[in-house]
Amino acid sequence: MGRARRFQHPRTPCSEGGTMRRENCTQPVLHGKWERDEVEVDGETIGYALYAIDARTESQRIMNARDNTLDGNLNVYIPGHGQTAAAARNLIATTVALSPSKVLWSIDIDPPRGGDPARAEALIKIIRRKVSDELFNGERQGLAGSPFFRVTIFGWSHGAAEAMLAAEKDCDLFQQVVGLCPAGLIERPPYELLWSFILESLRVFWDALPRFDCTVARVLAIGYDILAGVFCDFLRSKSLQRVINDVRWASRKVTDKDYRYDGMVVILFGGKDGVIRWQDVFPACQHPSNIGQFVEEYKKRNFPMVRRLEVRVLEGNHVAPEVNARLYIESAFDLL
Repeated sequence: MGRARRFQHPRTPCSEGGTMRRENCTQPVLHGKWERDEVEVDGETIGYALYAIDARTESQRIMNARDNTLDGNLNVYIPGHGQTAAAARNLIATTVALSPSKVLWSIDIDPPRGGDPARAEALIKIIRRKVSDELFNGERQGLAGSPFFRVTIFGWSHGAAEAMLAAEKDCDLFQQVVGLCPAGLIERPPYELLWSFILESLRVFWDALPRFDCTVARVLAIGYDILAGVFCDFLRSKSLQRVINDVRWASRKVTDKDYRYDGMVVILFGGKDGVIRWQDVFPACQHPSNIGQFVEEYKKRNFPMVRRLEVRVLEGNHVAPEVNARLYIESAFDLL
């Protein structure tokens, strides 16, 4: 396995405690750390990028080391299709600022031969291997299996499907799952998903253009990052077929009556999302305000073992978790 390569992210206008300060259109970025490494799953070496943010105060770090635990769950974020680990800066920074632990790892895994199931296995290995080294100075190697250590995993779009797969494979590690405009809830043709994404991209940009504010720049940045991310996936995998298969995996349904995850799940849809449409998941629901009436029956058929399932339809389109991060992340923490 290759040696991890690390470098410090450039300093930005953000406090050590995680409180964000925005000036004009400046994107909030905490003092993060990049790492590029590999993990082996079923004989396949899978590359990944990890962007780690630790916004704890020094006193918080000392107490956490003494108690061998964080002040809350470790937050793990899985980016959407093609996105790089640090692309969703508003979403990431807001999650860190609002979470008790003040720690988040954003993990972007290269497309493996084994598809999303292999990605899920890789994600579990990455987290369990790195917890003691990154957070507790190499002490307590078994910490990731401790009843006092848990993970809240956030996934946006395709990343939510990967998060749900990982949670099912390791229920002890993942206490809570948050799906933001999540894929994986219905089966659909890959070409239809791709076409929906293209139309949504055009619609989002067209809607933002008349305002000519920070939203336009953010939408363009997200679009550029996805294109760059897909290109990098191709370069790293050296396989156009894997990149195409990655779209197929994003089109698959993850949950059904045999789904075995038993933790807490929060699903947040965008009311105007043209890629992940809440109406496709709850076709009998005529209005988003009534969706709660259909959740229990839906839970029996798709999340039969979860302790609690919360579903909400919020304002916004498919990029809303980034351009309106506070609404989505505050809602998620309120429901957990």
